[in-house]
Amino acid sequence: MRILYLLFFLIPASLFSQYYSGTDGLYGNDLKLVLHNKIKNHVRYPYTSTATDAWDILKETDRDPNNPDNVILVYTGFSVNAAQEYNGGSGWSREHTWAKSHGFPDESDTAYTDLHHLKPADISTNSTRSTLDFDDGGNEYFDDGNYTGCFYDSDSWEPRDAVKGDVARMMLYMTVRYENVSTYDLELVETIPTSTETPFFGKKSTLLAWNRIDPPDDFERNRNEAIYGYQNNRNPFIDHPEFADRIYNSADLIVESTETISLNEVVVTFSKEVETASAENVSNYTISNGIGNPISAQAGYNGDNRKTILETPALTPGSVYYIQVSNVNSLSKESVVNNSIGAIDVDSSLPVEIVSFTGRSEKGGIFLRWETATEVDNYGFEVQRSADSGRRSAFETIGFVQGGGNSNSPKEYSFIDDDNLSGTIQYRLKQIDADGAFEYSNIVELKIGVPEKFELSQNYPNPFYKGAGGSPTTFIEYTIPSSYDGIVTLKVYDSLGKEIATITNKREPPGIHKAAFNGTGLSSGIYFFVLNADGHIMIKKGLLLK
Repeated sequence: MRILYLLFFLIPASLFSQYYSGTDGLYGNDLKLVLHNKIKNHVRYPYTSTATDAWDILKETDRDPNNPDNVILVYTGFSVNAAQEYNGGSGWSREHTWAKSHGFPDESDTAYTDLHHLKPADISTNSTRSTLDFDDGGNEYFDDGNYTGCFYDSDSWEPRDAVKGDVARMMLYMTVRYENVSTYDLELVETIPTSTETPFFGKKSTLLAWNRIDPPDDFERNRNEAIYGYQNNRNPFIDHPEFADRIYNSADLIVESTETISLNEVVVTFSKEVETASAENVSNYTISNGIGNPISAQAGYNGDNRKTILETPALTPGSVYYIQVSNVNSLSKESVVNNSIGAIDVDSSLPVEIVSFTGRSEKGGIFLRWETATEVDNYGFEVQRSADSGRRSAFETIGFVQGGGNSNSPKEYSFIDDDNLSGTIQYRLKQIDADGAFEYSNIVELKIGVPEKFELSQNYPNPFYKGAGGSPTTFIEYTIPSSYDGIVTLKVYDSLGKEIATITNKREPPGIHKAAFNGTGLSSGIYFFVLNADGHIMIKKGLLLK
């Protein structure tokens, strides 16, 4: 796990999936309501108190990672001494990103002290921003002659590029957390309100665009973890920025979700079926953290035209990436929302990923080969076979191959089934974890040629004899054609015609069979192996030496 300032741990990906369970496939108000129920009723801290209050917590949530004595100010990016709380107007202040006059002017209101939208801010900059809504454009803002990257006009404020997405996700959080609460229902609107005393804030389309073009960074994700440690609720739009368009652009073509199935494969699920040509154009996808475009893209993953699988350079376990998608079209030629975004959370405990499993018939048996992309706690593989000439008997275990334990790089495995088989043969792998958990691979099916006539091969070795510490054993192969469905006998006679042993006397399936004969207790000499299948008689002569 990664550590935030040696105080807070990033939440494991497995807990992410638990926290957001029940959100798959939801859009619009349905998704908004489910998220609201997950993040409501958070632990509330006072705005100002001798006990732990908003001042204290902001010193941790917004601490400068390069200087632990300082905090980073949201709009200017300045790093200032965290101990300078207000300080008679020369220190820093607590900015209500969602201006408190827009719905919750009293300190007793829960939203007033919600840390997910409180940020350290320069006092003079905060005064200029005041209650302005958010939008692009305006006059460039300087703080005491210092460039800030912010712009403003009479009704809107544009923060610096580095925090545009941060601001958007704070505002989005507020609309979900305070959805139909008892005294106020916060909503984003497209037209900037003329009154500053309404629970509405603009501009919705601008904030949604900022969420896409400025994905969460480490600072924002770490801040979310720290607040979660205090309030026991999360900002869902930091964990899943795609939730924003799923709520507010649910009728459009957007990225619904992403999933890593190996360290080199990401499945992107769109909200609608997409056309192959645009979905397979790698230039339409950009992955963060220096990855850029994927190596390849293939639409229709697992037969679903909403899913496209991307091959990527190796991703790092435990890391978070973001994908931005443009110019992909739906089957109805609707273009995806520009920079449609999705979070790629690379689980640090990706399971064993079998990326290929093949088999071929060659001299000496069936050669099976498989490859894994990643392995975590991989004990090994049971090789299982179903071989009943197409009659689908149950799988049986025929061997075991030791696994590689833990690995982030590809590994190859092989196994040779040297039984003489014919007909339709099926193989599968039972991958077993160190804790005993297991999963089955896909099934490989091979059709091995069935002989057209009876054959009895010469026994081997021949002569056969008792060596040092061994026994006089020889092997006999015989074939049964597909046209025969009767009793097969294989017997051994001595040179006088006396029956010595019956090796088999039963109905055999078509194919190649192998049997063993042990001559312990017999005298040296010539013996005859006689195959009889309803009058089809074949004989081979073997020599036993002692």
